[in-house]
Amino acid sequence: MTTDIAQARRELAEAIAESAGTDEDEPAYYGRVIIEWPAQHRKGHVLASHGCAIFDAETGKPIPAVSRAAITADVTGFITCDLTLLADEDGKPVLDRTPQFIANRDGEIRTGVFPFLVAEMRVRT
Repeated sequence: MTTDIAQARRELAEAIAESAGTDEDEPAYYGRVIIEWPAQHRKGHVLASHGCAIFDAETGKPIPAVSRAAITADVTGFITCDLTLLADEDGKPVLDRTPQFIANRDGEIRTGVFPFLVAEMRVRT
């Protein structure tokens, strides 16, 4: 029974990620991610953000150059994560290749904040 519920949740999250959108050009979510936290060495200490890793849930590959992850756990919906990432020439997130630093007109590195659904959070063993 647990597997059926987990599968139903996964399918619903995938449907939201694929079909929902804020407008025709921008999806509501750019996909699903796995957040991996470093193991705590002492019981009762808080999680350190500097050692976490973020992976693409579909490919299992790390997402390069994440500079900020803002996780939201709304009790009435899904856990989401706004990732600050490098953006490509079209303003889309750089997810699956070696990041290239692209400067905007002001000479600053082009980044963006992109929403993702959180598929899993785990502690590195």
